[in-house]
Amino acid sequence: MLNKKKLLDRLALMAALPDDWDGFGSIPISDKVYDVSNSMIKMIQVDIDLDIYVGVKIDGSLYAEAFSPNSIHDFNSKRIEITVLPDGMIDYVDRKNLKVISLGSFYLSSETINDILYISDKK
Repeated sequence: MLNKKKLLDRLALMAALPDDWDGFGSIPISDKVYDVSNSMIKMIQVDIDLDIYVGVKIDGSLYAEAFSPNSIHDFNSKRIEITVLPDGMIDYVDRKNLKVISLGSFYLSSETINDILYISDKK
């Protein structure tokens, strides 16, 4: 089951990364990315059974991948990739069998994020 506290703790760790956190000049997430990501996690209302991995991209974006429990290596499973960009825009790609089912961009709203996660929770 989704653990919001664990996600928020992971987000705080990502926000604390220094400049050049990887030794190759990568930048940490901005306050805007942190604020949007924090709000997004808190807005999740649907009762979903998903595992979510969260990481930082080299450009300061925050990347998350959500998938059914115990299916991280099962590429036939459904998964969604979400990226919070430095300008606050959110990109997503919904996949099944590694094929793109849908993709798009949006600014954060409770309805949109819950709709996307609800869809990705279905096999």
